Amino acid sequence: MIIPGLGDNSRIMSLSSARWEKEGIASYVHPIQWYDRDTTFEEKLDNLLNLVRDLSRSGPVSLAGVSAGASTALNAFLREPDLISSCICICGPVRFGDGKLCERERMKKRSPLFAQSVEMSEENIGKLHNGLESRILTIFPKFGDELIQRHTVKISGAKNIEIPVIGHRTGVLFAMTLWSKEILGFIKNHEPIAEI
Repeated sequence: MIIPGLGDNSRIMSLSSARWEKEGIASYVHPIQWYDRDTTFEEKLDNLLNLVRDLSRSGPVSLAGVSAGASTALNAFLREPDLISSCICICGPVRFGDGKLCERERMKKRSPLFAQSVEMSEENIGKLHNGLESRILTIFPKFGDELIQRHTVKISGAKNIEIPVIGHRTGVLFAMTLWSKEILGFIKNHEPIAEI
């Protein structure tokens, strides 16, 4: 399941993940509606987890959070690690920082839901245990991102990779398409083994 960033652009995420289907990984895009001021982040997270429960009846579910969606994917994974096989955070902050996109007060003004999500993930990162880190993949542009800093993305003990590009949108696009082999391999390596 793919959780888009602030633009909630389902169409772009669906097109970007077209290769995933060819590799045997069904993709489902779940926009958060980041600018909705009538719903709390906790309600959004509950809705997402209900959908994960429904989808898990058909097979293993991994979450790929893109940009602002990264913290939401991590929060869902940490809330229900037995339900979610793996968590991929693509060019998205999971803690606050100084960049254009991750400074706390700026984030609260732009999207209170995004700020609540990052606040929750920042709090929960310290609670990682029992090897959960090994089921998390983070991706960041090697040559920098104009919106977020490297330290707001990386998670100690997770598989943290840098792709050889510069820029936020370029990083997202390359991660979802040309570098999707890393994501797909990670998902496949963390699917539960069927019992015989």
